[in-house]
Amino acid sequence: MVRLLKIGSIILLVIPFLAWGGFRFWLAEQPDAFRASIEAFPPLEFLEVIYDHAFPSALPDRAQWGRRKYPGRGHSPWVMRSSLDGRPRMLSIALAEELWLAYSTETASIHQFWRGDIDFTGPVFDAQHGFEPTSRGIAYARPGTPTAWRIRDGNEWTPARIRWRGHGFDPASDALWIRFELRDAAGRHVRRVTEWPERLLEGDSSRVALERRFEFTPGPPVALLVEPERGTIEIEAGAAIDGGLLSFTANTANIVHRYEAPTIPIEENIPETLANDPFAKHDCHTCHHFRERVVGPAWSEIALRYQGANRDITIGQLAARIREGSSGRWGAIEMIPHPDLDRSEAARLASIILETEPSETPILVVDAGGAEATWTFGSPTEAPPDGLHPSLKSTPIDPPEFTPRVGGLAWLPDGRLGVATWDRDGSLFAVEGWQGPSEGVRVERMAEGLHEPLGLAVVDDALYIMQKQEIAQLFDHDGDGWTDEYRTITQGWSVTSNFHEFGFGLVALDGDLYGSLSVCVLVGGKSCRDQTPDRGKIFRLTLASGEIEFIASGLRTPNGLAATPGGELLVADNQGDWLPASKLIQVRPDGHYGWRAPGEKRDLGPVTPPTLWLPQNEVGNSPTQPLVLTEGPYAGHIVFGDIYNGGLKRAIVEEVGGQLQGAAFHFSGGLEGPVNRLLEAPGGGFIVGQIGSRGNWGEGGKDWFGLEFVQMGDEAAFEAMRVSATPEGFEIHFSRALAPDLVLTPDDFQLSDWFYVPSEIYGGPKYDLRDLAIEHVHLSADRRVASIVVRDRLPERVVYLHFGPAIRSERGESLWVNEAWYTMNVLPTAESPNARKHDEAPNILSLAEEEAGWRLLFDGRSFEGWKIYGAKDDSIEFWRIENAALAFTRDVSLAGLVWNHLNPFSRAAADLMTKERFSDFELSIDWRISPGGNSGIFYLVPDERSALAWDLGLEMQVLDDAAHSDGQIERHRAGDLYDLQSLVRDAANPVGEWNRARIRVQGSHIEHWLNDRPIVDITRGSPDWRSAVANSKFADTEGFGLAERGHITLQDHGDLVWYRNIKIRKLPPSEAR
Repeated sequence: MVRLLKIGSIILLVIPFLAWGGFRFWLAEQPDAFRASIEAFPPLEFLEVIYDHAFPSALPDRAQWGRRKYPGRGHSPWVMRSSLDGRPRMLSIALAEELWLAYSTETASIHQFWRGDIDFTGPVFDAQHGFEPTSRGIAYARPGTPTAWRIRDGNEWTPARIRWRGHGFDPASDALWIRFELRDAAGRHVRRVTEWPERLLEGDSSRVALERRFEFTPGPPVALLVEPERGTIEIEAGAAIDGGLLSFTANTANIVHRYEAPTIPIEENIPETLANDPFAKHDCHTCHHFRERVVGPAWSEIALRYQGANRDITIGQLAARIREGSSGRWGAIEMIPHPDLDRSEAARLASIILETEPSETPILVVDAGGAEATWTFGSPTEAPPDGLHPSLKSTPIDPPEFTPRVGGLAWLPDGRLGVATWDRDGSLFAVEGWQGPSEGVRVERMAEGLHEPLGLAVVDDALYIMQKQEIAQLFDHDGDGWTDEYRTITQGWSVTSNFHEFGFGLVALDGDLYGSLSVCVLVGGKSCRDQTPDRGKIFRLTLASGEIEFIASGLRTPNGLAATPGGELLVADNQGDWLPASKLIQVRPDGHYGWRAPGEKRDLGPVTPPTLWLPQNEVGNSPTQPLVLTEGPYAGHIVFGDIYNGGLKRAIVEEVGGQLQGAAFHFSGGLEGPVNRLLEAPGGGFIVGQIGSRGNWGEGGKDWFGLEFVQMGDEAAFEAMRVSATPEGFEIHFSRALAPDLVLTPDDFQLSDWFYVPSEIYGGPKYDLRDLAIEHVHLSADRRVASIVVRDRLPERVVYLHFGPAIRSERGESLWVNEAWYTMNVLPTAESPNARKHDEAPNILSLAEEEAGWRLLFDGRSFEGWKIYGAKDDSIEFWRIENAALAFTRDVSLAGLVWNHLNPFSRAAADLMTKERFSDFELSIDWRISPGGNSGIFYLVPDERSALAWDLGLEMQVLDDAAHSDGQIERHRAGDLYDLQSLVRDAANPVGEWNRARIRVQGSHIEHWLNDRPIVDITRGSPDWRSAVANSKFADTEGFGLAERGHITLQDHGDLVWYRNIKIRKLPPSEAR
């Protein structure tokens, strides 16, 4: 025994020496550069590399929270939507351990039935760009027809047209069902089919049976193509088979496919471009590409810089930077270190980079003077703030072990926070106690198996979710908190299985849903040459019909839509080919925003300018969902996240010369992870949902997940609140007065500008970058507004403003951020010197308004202070609050309006009236009318004794002048003192746009303005007044218009109308006109 132990010990000692000697002998035969990179390893690090190769570590599973167990299924979730084997819109089902079934939801047919598993790879699963899930193993069946379903058309069986309606689970048995509709070629005849697939396991592990039960609604005959040569088919009820055609003879049927063993090999389906790409298995392509600049330089740019340098030395330098990271060599953006990448692999990648064909320069363009414009990718700007903004308080609301990569946020009908997660499970969670702290937060999983959900919305208590390739509505039929049905609402856009063809949204607006679609992208960021027709567009989904309408195009990665309080759409888009920088856009109907497929040869028409450019790696890289703040010191400002540039950004927008433009700022850092979704919270504050992945799909040093509740304080930080363009230069509005001893000079500001030229290269340089000379600086009397005179400005450029360190507040504070980027689409002119702030958050008073005595009559959230004219209680009929506006919802015909007034059993009109009465006042109110609509703003309505509010009160007309018949009648048009006076025509904005009205009553004197145009100027009791009344419909109404005090009433005229920003201030009777 001792002898054996000695021999064993000698062997154990000798084997490592023999292995080491063999390794050294092998290494001596390798190329010098490779051998040098291996020999540079310290011994322990070399052993660590060998261990990592032998036992590679997987990415942590961030989707485990609330994951259910399904005994016997072999996978959780056991039913999943995804792409599979290069095909989009698939439903994969884990019937048993290593037994899978997949359907195509486009054909409602079996794609494959196999023994094996699915290689769940791709950005959402293992952060691998370019890949999508593929099946592995051996198949029992893999039909090859586009659709197996046939429908009888006359005497022939023809392929059926398919509409997928979703899938679900029987609440009692948890059995899976799928549902779809079959139509003939003309779309006239429909049969709805519900199929229940399940496995019937045999004793032998290789033998298996697939049971399929069917339920049909009545309709024309239908049949199913089958493969009788593969296994056997048993018909238990409701069908007959003739060769390869299985026809259904009843409205219920049950068939069983039996297989002895799987016989069809499943070939590995990896695109050739990925299989031959040495960088594909790393995260290199998230920041670099062979020919195109993404975040960092292209390989071709690096090859150009080091052309002619010593090769071995350069390989060593580049390999070290790949592993250790670097910054400052290609701009301010830091290259993330890759310490897990061994030195030999880093050296191999560096060698391939240097072998790339050197790059070409950007396209040549001319500047405003006709000379060839210079260009640069330089970004000499400040880093974003690391810490949380001083005005914000953040509370993490993700309990330990709950690691949500947030794709969508919405408030559920029961008040809980809905959170959709972009992860391997594709789940939906309900979060209770979202105000925090995290110890008191309760999280429940509600749904799973969704396909990369990146949007969530609730409309009329119905829950909708934006998956990668469809919109679904979720149902909990038995009320147990778990989703029983995933009902497909639409698949109304074309798709491929490309990893980058995301679907974003959802925004609920006026009862419709809005979403956006990103484009097909190759690994590294270059757009696919050929695109399906619907990519890069924003769509509206009409829920009543399920129809899709595309409303804007030319977008690349529009990650995150949002509605403004005024009912407009905002979207952020990401840099790429034809997009020299990222953008923030207020969407205009039929706008085309510049992106085009590389293979597109058609003239796509003029490009709609962005609201804001977000220069790459300065204030943008991967911008995400915007949110318009409606409270606190930043009310009316837009905030949005950025996946790579980090934190929150801030924007303020104005309208100049009919174009939207404005300034972008850094706002806040200090959050758990990269910000992807923002949601306003009831009662104030907002929810921040975070997400991340490798490379520029994440923020350096941050988690790939997070959920926080952010509250806004009452006071702004010391910073530039807004930058406005003036005819002479810019006005910079600071949040606090500047220090009393501070004398501003031009040296306290640095301005430069440039323009972009969209082209096929990824992103683009700044052209004609130049410094702008500041002629003069003036500080306002309150020391809050700095006016700078800059003469040499040009339109269609971006202006960078840097504020110097000497600028400090009256409290001695330094600026929180000292940069701004202003998009100058249009230069202001002397004719329009005051660019107005666009789409302020409604129903909010500014400090100046409060000081001037204004107060709100409508808070945007409740009917407090309002009632229906003539009603005995405070119940409100036919009015609702919609997008922070009072909306009248009873839309009737002229005959219906007349009937409402004649019907003795109902109120003649549902006019909405203030409970309070007013005299000597100025009223400001915004209104928007529906096409052909009519309404009115009554005032000095003395009481409720008359049947109708307009019997004795005065009216400012609200009308669609162009489409309503009253628009042809003098003194009946929008803004007029109805039937009494009109001084101006055509003051109203086009139908569908908001109008700002002002009514001033001081004693007997009355004035109207509409959109700042004076419409009415009359004094009650004057000769003009008496003449106007005598020639009006009110001539015989005693006491008409003579009340000194009265209610304000919004008219029900049977048409849809909206009111907001309802403000009033008291005028002293002695105040002069």
